[in-house]
Amino acid sequence: GRVDLIVGIPMAGIQIAMALSLKTGIPFAYMNKERKRTLRKRIVEGEYKKGVQAVLVDDVIGFGGTILKAIKDCRSDGVIVKHAMTLWNPWWPKNKQFIDKLKQRGVTYDALYTRRDWIAYLQKCGLISREMYEIHAAFLENPTGWHKDKKMWQRFLAWKKKWKRSGKM
Repeated sequence: GRVDLIVGIPMAGIQIAMALSLKTGIPFAYMNKERKRTLRKRIVEGEYKKGVQAVLVDDVIGFGGTILKAIKDCRSDGVIVKHAMTLWNPWWPKNKQFIDKLKQRGVTYDALYTRRDWIAYLQKCGLISREMYEIHAAFLENPTGWHKDKKMWQRFLAWKKKWKRSGKM
């Protein structure tokens, strides 16, 4: 879809949005943490007209609170968010439900990489073992219950013991 404006969420998203703006030529705006009481009294600072379609940019997504607030704040200043993007999504697939909810609201989402991508890369480069990759993948699949799988818990404890001896992941 059409993108008229790239909006950075404070703090880390601002620099990323500015870099994207410089690279694409699409105008840049940034968000204040709260509505300013002076000048234009905006949360979204920049040169734009009400009704612009924007992509919202941040460094990381968790379970959506920051992005939902930013979408609402943008709307209050006349900026229509059609897409959100982050550098990384450390909680995929745990936050899939939130991302689906965004899509139902007409906002698509992308991340440059996920935690799964990151651990796969670390394993491919030999920085972590296949075993650590599998333990971490089990955690990502079920962060609050992975350890209740007795077989997985035993694998983790064995890995931990080995790691304490060797210092290798």
